[in-house]
Amino acid sequence: MRPPAFAAVVLALALAGCGPDEPQLNNQQLAEAIENIAEETPTPDTGPPPPALIEIRRDDVERELRRGAGCDFSEGGRLLFVAVAGDSFAKVNGVPVHLAARGPMGPTGGYFLAERFSISIGRLTDRGVTVDGTTTWPARLVLTDRGAEQNNVLRVEGSWRCGA
Repeated sequence: MRPPAFAAVVLALALAGCGPDEPQLNNQQLAEAIENIAEETPTPDTGPPPPALIEIRRDDVERELRRGAGCDFSEGGRLLFVAVAGDSFAKVNGVPVHLAARGPMGPTGGYFLAERFSISIGRLTDRGVTVDGTTTWPARLVLTDRGAEQNNVLRVEGSWRCGA
């Protein structure tokens, strides 16, 4: 059995004058016939957008975290994540989020967890650049929205910096 759309196309072609004694449709009528049989293609449900990291300012860090040596992640000069003494801070979708270090945090990276979000950071190479007691490495940050079923991961490549 052929689908109804196929039959409608055959009918439209027949009406368009494919035979010698068939009535002829003008372009407007043919366009309307095609529009009437066209099926709307449903757009896939992509769900909510993936989580986003919003740039944080130094005054945000001073207000949200204790002072001390720690590490931070930036991309293109935009500060996105800071960790100091087991506590860390980021703005996820514009909302301030504190994440606790789970395991060691230092030059190789770290894993940080909040109720809904997790952030893992790993450096991409062993070679870092040290300036004034602070070393910076190319790194990747992965932000996971553990409450979302789809589009729940954001990956960003940037710089991981640890030191004074």
